[in-house]
Amino acid sequence: MKKIYILLLTTLIIFSCSSSEDSNSKNNSLNPPAWIQGTWAQKYGSNGSYTYQPTFIFTKNDFCTISLNSSSCISESLNNTPDLKINESRTNSEYKFSLKTNGVTTSYRFIKVSDSKIEYDIYPDQNVPNMELFKQ
Repeated sequence: MKKIYILLLTTLIIFSCSSSEDSNSKNNSLNPPAWIQGTWAQKYGSNGSYTYQPTFIFTKNDFCTISLNSSSCISESLNNTPDLKINESRTNSEYKFSLKTNGVTTSYRFIKVSDSKIEYDIYPDQNVPNMELFKQ
């Protein structure tokens, strides 16, 4: 009977520490693809009079949101939130990533339309138009 308990305990330990879980356990870097790197802005206005409000900045290893005159970058969050986990997926026409901390996940999805235009899929599970962003 004692051998069965040891065997069960050993099996439990082996499966609870599987390699797939370990490889995703602490991914604390962001690596946006080259096609999305730069400053992206929303277009406002009408009748040929447009202004552009910067909204996002992507660098080789960071992502920043811009609101009025302030910005917030993932690199700052990584320093201040030790349990922050990043999961990302990228192709030649799509970049997705999610940030998870304290059981809360925030997801982002960007679709490449052209070299100078992307779409931000704000609500992927809802029938809401994507936000158009233009490279600055």
